[in-house]
Amino acid sequence: MELLSLKTAKSTGEKYYFTGKACKNGHTSPRVVANRTCTECALSATQDWRNKNFDHIKSYSSNYHKSNPLVKRVSEHKRRVQKLEAGGEFTQADIIRLFNEQDGKCAICSCELLEYHIDHKLPLSRGGSNWPENLQLLCPTDNVRKWARTTDEYLTRLNLI
Repeated sequence: MELLSLKTAKSTGEKYYFTGKACKNGHTSPRVVANRTCTECALSATQDWRNKNFDHIKSYSSNYHKSNPLVKRVSEHKRRVQKLEAGGEFTQADIIRLFNEQDGKCAICSCELLEYHIDHKLPLSRGGSNWPENLQLLCPTDNVRKWARTTDEYLTRLNLI
């Protein structure tokens, strides 16, 4: 890494600087401009804290996701899309808009959506995107049965088109 003084990093708006000198723990790594902390020491401290507070983090996360199920759903979909490297993204607002556009009914069978799955009209596994235009809300039964089919393929299979 190229040497960069704290003064120069501050004046150019950089987040990190590098002196080439070891920190008190012997790491020769970049340092954070805001607090002059070695990045390896900061990472180590974060990992130590997470290990010591594992039960607290797990409990907090579980309670948060129970209180905010839509946040969890959006997050899970974003992770799946990242893994498949599909383009596009959607927000909670997009899901609420879809729910209202569908009058709270399944896009396939029109049953009332007491529970719903976020479905891709053209599945991600077949090149579909994660943009709101490719999404629909389905009842769990239809989504599980639809699997990796397009909506039209599924409707044909049900003899509905």
